[in-house]
Amino acid sequence: MPLADDKPTGQNIDQIRELIFGEQIRDYDRRFKDISNQFSKLEQAFHDDLEKKEADLVKKLDELKKSMQTLEKDMKKHLATIETDKADRLQLANLLIDMGMRLKGENILNSIDTDQAD
Repeated sequence: MPLADDKPTGQNIDQIRELIFGEQIRDYDRRFKDISNQFSKLEQAFHDDLEKKEADLVKKLDELKKSMQTLEKDMKKHLATIETDKADRLQLANLLIDMGMRLKGENILNSIDTDQAD
């Protein structure tokens, strides 16, 4: 007759499993923890790098925005100067035409005076 102690109990099965697979399971657990730690470090490094790049991009975008605003102001200033120069040219042209007309008018008057004197 088999004794009650001959039946493997839950505790005995755990002890047998520990004897057979214990070292391998601990090795797998250690490896898993190492890989998990490495993954966590890589993930943190990735997030840090991503945040740094995002901050750099925001900074560059702000610089670009300021540069564009400066260029816009300069362009408006130059356009105003061009419009002023254009107006000055028109005024100069009108002045020259007026002077030409006056000179022509004086020559006409002089020629009339000269013709009448003859």
